Amino acid sequence: MWLVDHGSKGDVSNGIPIDKKVRDILMRWYVGEGSAQDHAIAVALVGLARREHKWFACDCTPHADRKPLLSPIYLTTSATYFLRRLNAAHRPKHRTDCPFYTEMAPPLFRTIGKVSGLPLETGDYFDVLRGGAPHLATQPDGS
Repeated sequence: MWLVDHGSKGDVSNGIPIDKKVRDILMRWYVGEGSAQDHAIAVALVGLARREHKWFACDCTPHADRKPLLSPIYLTTSATYFLRRLNAAHRPKHRTDCPFYTEMAPPLFRTIGKVSGLPLETGDYFDVLRGGAPHLATQPDGS
């Protein structure tokens, strides 16, 4: 696993390697099996990556030129960090046995997006929620 520049396409040639022990801690934390110490280390690493504008490049596809990516996110409502899988169609995918792997949204969600005009670029579950938010603050027409 590596830290790569924000906006990377998954090339790790200029990436910062992450020690295997730290990688294992990050994975245990991600799947919810880590200890309190694992949690503290993982949150510190994800927080550092976010502050330094870095993404995580996963090593689950060892022979690929481009690696699957994870973006560090700070969730203000819970005051905590988490990792978001970057799984747009043009991005490399995680292996199916990788803890960071996710399946594409079922066709129903993609169909709803096309019918309602929601911007479903990546096809993941969160895209269905993303499109509606700007309309919440729109002032209604008339009185």
